[in-house]
Formats: sequence, structure tokens, C-alpha cells
Amino acid sequence: MEVKVFVGDYISAMQELRSEGYSPMTVQDVAKKRLEVLASGNKKKTSQFWDISQNTTSAVAYFKDEIKIIPNCEILTNIDYDAEILNGALVLTEDQYKQLPGKTFKHSELMTNTQMTRIDRAKAHPVLQELLGDDLEPYVDASFDQVKERHYTDKALGVFIADSEDVPTVRSWCVDSLNYIDGWSVLYGYNDLYYDTHLVGVRGVEEDAEGVAQNFEGAEQILAAIQAGKKFEFGGKVYVPVEKDALE
Repeated sequence: MEVKVFVGDYISAMQELRSEGYSPMTVQDVAKKRLEVLASGNKKKTSQFWDISQNTTSAVAYFKDEIKIIPNCEILTNIDYDAEILNGALVLTEDQYKQLPGKTFKHSELMTNTQMTRIDRAKAHPVLQELLGDDLEPYVDASFDQVKERHYTDKALGVFIADSEDVPTVRSWCVDSLNYIDGWSVLYGYNDLYYDTHLVGVRGVEEDAEGVAQNFEGAEQILAAIQAGKKFEFGGKVYVPVEKDALE
């Protein structure tokens, strides 16, 4: 399977991903790929795949005192610039919210916005259970093993969510980098759809771990250039930052 990372805001990255014939990854897809690269035994390749945050089409919808967990959200897969965005979230109608396939929880029912320090609590967390499916146990075990081995900590896999708006909204889940300070492999459900994204696409036949690592390394360099306001080369073209006012 060929893997490519698309960078930029979520909407433009998703449109580029679709136009090139890739399919976006869910949280469970990312977990599977991380476990696969880890099992290769190559520490450099493992580091390259685990040490980059990855946005997905898994989603969290918000309305009043509820959140809904959607393992694979078609609305995000098909998002375009005609979408209504409020504080970085995609606005839904109440009917759209009700029709989204997923399990609904009250905010008060969930342990959120803090790191977890116990493997048994992570494996019992309803959000992780919904998003990781059959990969829950091996991914939780691997995440805690990695943070302990590399960062000498027992903190991992926190679930972080946003506040609800007055209308239904939906956001993408991001599987965070293992290296991010205080963010060791956590899940973020408060990402801004206009913010810089690593959106992972897959297509075709299986790609080896080295190819995966090269794609992720290139994406990291591009995102670093964007954040620093520097030019970068991609696909045989050079992209140069321009002040917004200069285009108006």
C-alpha cells in the first residue's frame, strides 16, 4: 500500500488527497500502520512514523452536552471550501448530527483533557474502544511501552476534546506524535480545520516501511518550512510564501 502525507489546512489537504486517488486513514488505520512499522524492528523507521502527528477521517461531533464518536466520517472525507466553519469546526444541521453513525456520550461520562497513566484505564476508555476497535489492546500496550522506553514516563493516550458550540459541529481526530511535549500519542478532538495538517492517504499495493518513512520525513520538512514562512519544493515546483495583503 502506497502511503503519502498531505500537508496544509485540512480542507485543501483532503481535496488534494482525493484528487490524487488516495483514501484517507482513520484512527484505527494509523494505529495499524504504527504497529506494523514498529514490528519491523527498525528503530529509525519506527521513530519516523510515530514522531509525526496524523490527522484522520475519524471524527468527534459536538452538540449541547453530548459528543458523538464517528470511527470514519464521510462528511469530513467529502469536505470542501463551501463548508461552513465555526471556530475551526465544521457546522452541521441537527439532522446531519443525528444521522452520523457513532456512539454518543455525555461529557461528564468520559475522562478527557488529561493524560492517562494506567494501561487498564486506557483499554477501558470508551473513546479509545470506539476508535481503535480490534487494535485497542496492542496499540495501547505499544504506546505505553514506547513512552516508557523513549521518554521514561508512564503518561500516554490522553483523550482531549473541545467545548461544544450552540449548533452541532464536527472535528477530525488527530493521533499525536509520540515526541510532542506532554502529548505522547494522545488523541486530539479539538483540531482547527483551517490549521496545518498531516493528512495521511493510502492507495494501491503495500509499501515497505522504508518508503513510508521517506514520505513522512518529506512531509515534516514541508510543514517546518510552512511554519517558518520559508519557501519549499514539492512535486517539481517551488512554493514561496506571500503576504495575504499582496494578493488582494
